[in-house]
Amino acid sequence: MRLSRRSILRAGSLAALGLLAGVAEGGEPVALVVYDSRSWRSRAFARRFVGPRIDVARERGCRWAGLRRPAPAGRIVGLTRWNDHVIARGYLEEQRKRLATDRRQGDLFYWEMA
Repeated sequence: MRLSRRSILRAGSLAALGLLAGVAEGGEPVALVVYDSRSWRSRAFARRFVGPRIDVARERGCRWAGLRRPAPAGRIVGLTRWNDHVIARGYLEEQRKRLATDRRQGDLFYWEMA
């Protein structure tokens, strides 16, 4: 393959379009995002990722049916209140998911499981 200025510019513009498409879709791909729609910080957090989402505010009304279903393979991230984190972690640990990290961010907790 012969490299020319035109082919380098074309490859660069295609790469930039691919990056923009990823940002437009929401960002980093994950297996599952768990968030709390009652918190603006948690909603903003959920928009940073591409993948299925579970809103803990709605899960309370359906007795956590979304987390009792088989969890997808891969990384699961969440930004929730402590009590919702404990409940979600319990259901996911029953499915052999393990906590990778958790840390407090103000009144919410960021956590990851895999």
